[in-house]
Amino acid sequence: MTINSFSLVATNPCHREADILIWSIRRFYEEPIVVLCDSLTAEHLSSRGHQNIVLKIQANPEQMDRGAVRHLETFNKFHNKAAILKKMDVIKIAVDEYSNTMFFDADIVLTDEIHQDINKPNMFSPHYFHSTKEHQSWNYGAFNAGYVFVSDPKFYETWKKIYLLHSRFYEQEGM
Repeated sequence: MTINSFSLVATNPCHREADILIWSIRRFYEEPIVVLCDSLTAEHLSSRGHQNIVLKIQANPEQMDRGAVRHLETFNKFHNKAAILKKMDVIKIAVDEYSNTMFFDADIVLTDEIHQDINKPNMFSPHYFHSTKEHQSWNYGAFNAGYVFVSDPKFYETWKKIYLLHSRFYEQEGM
């Protein structure tokens, strides 16, 4: 399959990570990169000379739906439950506009092309647990939500429902 777009969510202070991810994507691909971000991140990324990025400023603090995720357990200070919910939004935007997207968390760096391995409408990355810790997939999910290929326009709704209603560890355990 051909990847038609890339997508990610980035908020301050992850704007530098997003910048590195975008540079790594550009080493191999020219397709549009949809970035759902806050104003500070948009300003930073705009100043970096990136080509063909689509900035969607929808992640400023006042745009985060903290009420929708209030009931979800907080496991650490690193994960932002409201920002995680924005993953589903950027996937919807990218799939609606470009018919498919390869979503990445901002802390991913590409070291090679990936499109040759994409051969299904939706694809997830497995979690790679050491054999002595495979039981942790029951806690954290069998799949890693840090990179997901999506072409099904209904995926957004399904993943959002799983995250809000059926997942014990943020958005990925329910996958």
